Amino acid sequence: DRMVVAEPILRKTQHLGYVHITTDLSSIAERKRNWLLTSALVILLAPFITYLMTLRLKRSVVQPILDLAGVMDEVRSSNNLSLRAQVRGRDEVGSLGDSFNEMLGIIETNNRDLEHLYRVSVEKSAEAEASAASLHIRNQQIKDLFGGAAHDLRQPLQAMSIFVQTLGRKIQDPEQLVIVDKLRQATQNLSGLFKEVLDVARYEFDQQVAATQS
Repeated sequence: DRMVVAEPILRKTQHLGYVHITTDLSSIAERKRNWLLTSALVILLAPFITYLMTLRLKRSVVQPILDLAGVMDEVRSSNNLSLRAQVRGRDEVGSLGDSFNEMLGIIETNNRDLEHLYRVSVEKSAEAEASAASLHIRNQQIKDLFGGAAHDLRQPLQAMSIFVQTLGRKIQDPEQLVIVDKLRQATQNLSGLFKEVLDVARYEFDQQVAATQS
């Protein structure tokens, strides 16, 4: 707690005496003890303070990120887009959680719209297939109608033509032959007109079928 200094006093070769100085070092020693105590206290408290800071960092930063990663894994495994991450604060990590939840909301909305469009497209496809089948049946019916009409109408015309030819061979009167000849021409004209009408109708029908298929 004190320092003592003694120095001799000399004058040439003559010894005159001593200078004796005593200094009180108690204040310095007190400060030294306080510094050592403070250093020891800091060394002892540093791990505890570090542990507390680690817990706070984990609670405010690490845990929210782990929660986000957990929600992402659960969404990927269950394909449940209605899940949301829990936002714990209003800091940068909280903003990250809000952005993540907003992204999930956008994806969920888009996925719902895509599912709706898919269902609509499936329904439209089924309706188109049903319409195509119905149109095919109707086209086949019209074809059969043309075939039946051609057969049913040509047969009376052919019979009429045979009747006119037979009548022309049996009649000898010139005036009556003129009438039979006109009847023959009328029968031929009617047969040609009927053929043209059927050809035009069949051509228009084929054009409509081709346009529908394209």
